[in-house]
Amino acid sequence: MMAGQPLTVVKIGGRFAEDDSSILSLAEELKDLILQGNRVLLVHGGGVVISQIQEKYGVVPRFIQGLRQTAPEEMPLVDMALAGLVNKRLVRLFIRTGISA
Repeated sequence: MMAGQPLTVVKIGGRFAEDDSSILSLAEELKDLILQGNRVLLVHGGGVVISQIQEKYGVVPRFIQGLRQTAPEEMPLVDMALAGLVNKRLVRLFIRTGISA
């Protein structure tokens, strides 16, 4: 891809990222953008998975006015959730639709 091509940034929340049918539908739409020559960057959340992993490790998720408060020592758990579980699952789903993720 050339650097001059349009860049479309898509942000999805963690709840949306949990639903396979929604992700597959989104992937088909993004595939159309890619075929038109757009570059696509997907940014995803994963709050529910983060909370589940925190709880498995005995960490109580903390929120202030709806925003997660994560201590520095908890960041490996966030990495496990986002870069591990959520991201890998999304990549598998996007590959299923023919997108090189």
